[in-house]
Amino acid sequence: MHSGDSRSRKKADPSITTLSSREVYRNHWMRVREDEILRSNGEKGIYGVIEKHDGAIILPIQDDRIWLVEQFRYHHPGAHP
Repeated sequence: MHSGDSRSRKKADPSITTLSSREVYRNHWMRVREDEILRSNGEKGIYGVIEKHDGAIILPIQDDRIWLVEQFRYHHPGAHP
């Protein structure tokens, strides 16, 4: 192993270690995965990750006011009380 090999570099101790990862959903615009993690205190947990392509947001401003547009989303029963 030579000094340029990535295995020879010392890694910092991460506060969270990923034990496993599984994809739970994918479509053309995004991917959702669930990671099983181990926290630095020894407790296991689940961490949800959403991966999306880069994007941009445009805010119209007129006379020092920001115009917001109402956005409609699919409602899932039980999502909101």
